[in-house]
Amino acid sequence: MARKQLLALFICNLTPYLIGNSLLPLLPFYVREKGAGAGITGIYLALAFGALTAGTLAGGWLAGKTTRRKATIAASASLASLALVLMGAVGHLVGLVVALVICWFVCGVQLATVSILTGALASAGRRGLVFGVVGSSLAMGGLIAGLFAGRVVDRWGFDALFAGLAVVVLVPAVMAQGLAVPRSVAVPVRTRHQGTAATHPAIWLLLGASALAYVSHFMGGLGRPLAMVQLGFDSTAISSTGAIAGAVNLPLPFLIGWLSDRVGRRPLLVLCYLAGAAGVGSVLVASSLWHFWASQVFSAVLGVSLSVGPALMADMVPEEARSASLARFAATPWLGGVVGYAGAGAVIEAAGLAAALSIGLLLPLSSVLLVVLGRTVRPAPVPGALKRTTTTLAVAAAAPGR
Repeated sequence: MARKQLLALFICNLTPYLIGNSLLPLLPFYVREKGAGAGITGIYLALAFGALTAGTLAGGWLAGKTTRRKATIAASASLASLALVLMGAVGHLVGLVVALVICWFVCGVQLATVSILTGALASAGRRGLVFGVVGSSLAMGGLIAGLFAGRVVDRWGFDALFAGLAVVVLVPAVMAQGLAVPRSVAVPVRTRHQGTAATHPAIWLLLGASALAYVSHFMGGLGRPLAMVQLGFDSTAISSTGAIAGAVNLPLPFLIGWLSDRVGRRPLLVLCYLAGAAGVGSVLVASSLWHFWASQVFSAVLGVSLSVGPALMADMVPEEARSASLARFAATPWLGGVVGYAGAGAVIEAAGLAAALSIGLLLPLSSVLLVVLGRTVRPAPVPGALKRTTTTLAVAAAAPGR
């Protein structure tokens, strides 16, 4: 893949994560200033991630209906910018919810489209590396947001943060026009075997593992800033956790993606999920700022699974089913956000913050079990036309370490 193509994909993947990492650590504090309790805050954020889930799935659906990938990215970026302007303009919680839902929906469409394009452009032997480079945008978004978002809010307020993000997120609308979308990225012709390949039990185990890990991740995402507020930390300190995590983890998607091409993807996916458990569990004993930095670093390692997981998914399914499968995998973190935020808010109000974090500690361990079980489930052979793909389900199941 040409470096210009890789850079364009990286930037198109970066801006949704920049929005998320800028707003998510501070939104619980923002809505609580407007009188929302922990339960309402959890529901508010769950609605946003429901929209992100729907947008990611919609991106997969659009990939099956149109070949206009560049136009999809440009339209998504433009609508996200408009929604951010509205978030700064409205003065009540309901209007903020509507604007946030719109923003998160179109960001989901953009992320799914970039993932599908990355899967199409990356060769099988370098798939982990390419997904790793594009996936490092998550850490970069955390680093940039952590350095600037909290300081902007402390100095000029949330309106200034919304306005600045509204300008920055327009960059992919321009960068996407430089993508040379290959002819192979076309509306797929559905075969009677495609549905079987995309919904095999091995696929669902991988999807379930990712969803459970991210339920835990977002329970910690709500609990961490609330714990910091209880200890008296300000917005700059809260957002600094993202900067530290981004700086430490910036090279990891690249490194682990490259390593997964050589030693297999499943062991590294297990490592990511165990790090996620450590990230949530460490909040239970955190009392100093560096404790929260360490917690965020562990949680950020989980984000590498968004590079290794899609590469494994692309290995496991044929080209005809790849767009839908990658979109489903891309939706699992956001589905985890819906359940994690709503569940954490309810548990915090009913039983306290420690109870919510304890539940979040256990969920990634279930993810590890599902990944291990997935290796024992041999996908059915891919017949007929599907044999012409670079990697069939049968080959993926037989590959060592994957």
